[in-house]
Amino acid sequence: METKVKTPVKTPVKTPVKTPVKTPIKTKKKLKLGNNKKDEYLKSLSEKEKIAYKIAEDFLDTSFDLKKSIGYKSWNQNLYNLSTTKEKE
Repeated sequence: METKVKTPVKTPVKTPVKTPVKTPIKTKKKLKLGNNKKDEYLKSLSEKEKIAYKIAEDFLDTSFDLKKSIGYKSWNQNLYNLSTTKEKE
């Protein structure tokens, strides 16, 4: 008596559909604050602060926002305080 070996039925494998992935374009993030204010702040930085700024900008790339940085906020607050004290005089 011969025994028949059942061959497994091959079910078709669904290959995943490749959807195009949108890669972020490596461009410098446009800052919402005016360039002259940004430039003024960057000119006020020491050499160490400029190096730290460049590292943060390169490392964090698009997630870095100068306007939200602690240094910029304190600089801007000091600038605001100076302008309000001049108006009171």
